[in-house]
Amino acid sequence: MNNNKIINVNTGMYNKKIETNNTDNIKRRMMKSLDKQKQAEEQNIMISDGDLNQLEKTTTPKELQEYFNAVKDDITESTQLTYLYDYIRLKNLLGTKTHISNLPQKKILDAIKNTDKAKRPLLNIALVLFKHKDKAHNRLINYREELFNERDKNQSTKNKMIIENANTTYDDLIDALNRAKKDDYILFYLLINYNLRNLDLISRLVINTNELDNKDEENYILYQVDTSTFYINDYKTKASYGTKKFEIDDEKFLKILHNKYEMGDEYLFNNRTGKPYKQNEMGKYIKSRFKNYLPLSNLSQSTIYKIIQTKNEEDGDVKALMKMSKNRGHTLLTNITTYSSVDKSDI
Repeated sequence: MNNNKIINVNTGMYNKKIETNNTDNIKRRMMKSLDKQKQAEEQNIMISDGDLNQLEKTTTPKELQEYFNAVKDDITESTQLTYLYDYIRLKNLLGTKTHISNLPQKKILDAIKNTDKAKRPLLNIALVLFKHKDKAHNRLINYREELFNERDKNQSTKNKMIIENANTTYDDLIDALNRAKKDDYILFYLLINYNLRNLDLISRLVINTNELDNKDEENYILYQVDTSTFYINDYKTKASYGTKKFEIDDEKFLKILHNKYEMGDEYLFNNRTGKPYKQNEMGKYIKSRFKNYLPLSNLSQSTIYKIIQTKNEEDGDVKALMKMSKNRGHTLLTNITTYSSVDKSDI
């Protein structure tokens, strides 16, 4: 009996059939963890709604599922979904049923170098699989270094353009925060003071951890009258940095939080139906809420982070930059290479 099935995924490159093993379907929960805006900004790709629907129906290829099983304690659901999407794109580009880790490095590099799509995500999934199978991958590593060097040369210019397109200064952000009310104040406060991503903001609101299904995996704010604590467990680099924990004693913040809990809000931010925003909805929510205070703004969580980073760089505030890195869950080097708008040639 043939347990394989054929799926058809249109990635915008080739519309091909890919043979996959009928392994456990892990997409249902992973869909909750996808942030399309983040993928667009940080990997220069966009997963369309059509692709999301296809992925939800897709079983994970055997080669990739074996890797997920091996690192299940150290990989988030959003990363799994990203890897699945990139795997399918690379397989379509290669036009072969052979496992990626069984292909020559030259064949993979030729395919990636000749595509006009984002190269780093495709190269990364190949590297992940080669390393997992303990295959030689020196040529892949060398090409990754070339891409990193090319990115670093251009990233600061791109960041400057993103900030200019946002039509918002650091002082504008603070002004919006000072004028904000209710949920808007909570949203702005967390983004500006704790440098959070979209997924971080999908959080439960509780007064007792017994209300949670799994306090070690969920994001939640534990409300108390004098000081509330924000625990972030569901984020990309948790395996490296552990649970992020923020103590919040801002009087206005706590008063709004108290009112929300008294009204029966189960989540920090709810949509009109009373349900929490999904990760791929949070970007639109952030942009729309800021527009109420800054009508010409064009803001995402990543752009807000870049604006604050630029301010700290201009002030020469290394301590603030280190705090931002810690809040975000990445290194200071990542801050400098990915989010900075400072031309490195000037240093």
